Amino acid sequence: MADNFKVFLVEKGGVEQSAYDTIENEITTIEVKKGESLLKAGEVCNRIFFVQKGLLRTYSLNDQGDINILQFATEGWIAADRGSYYFNLSSEFYRWSVKPIGRFANGM
Repeated sequence: MADNFKVFLVEKGGVEQSAYDTIENEITTIEVKKGESLLKAGEVCNRIFFVQKGLLRTYSLNDQGDINILQFATEGWIAADRGSYYFNLSSEFYRWSVKPIGRFANGM
């Protein structure tokens, strides 16, 4: 079975195979259980995730503690707090798994 992340980058994203080959060793996969946190508000986002299987929920909390859902990342999506990741800023968001996750490509 073809790696979904490789298919995403090379076949759908137009990344050259040689470019993918240079980053392939930097990509790791992790297993995430339902309800597991990948990012909490106040933390710096230091990973970009590709959802191989499962579902992620990104949300914020308002002053009353109510959840404001911002995004669901489904299979085949990239998920990250880009502002936090690129500028090394504290995130304002939480990212949790909603369904058990088979694999994530991360560490990009």
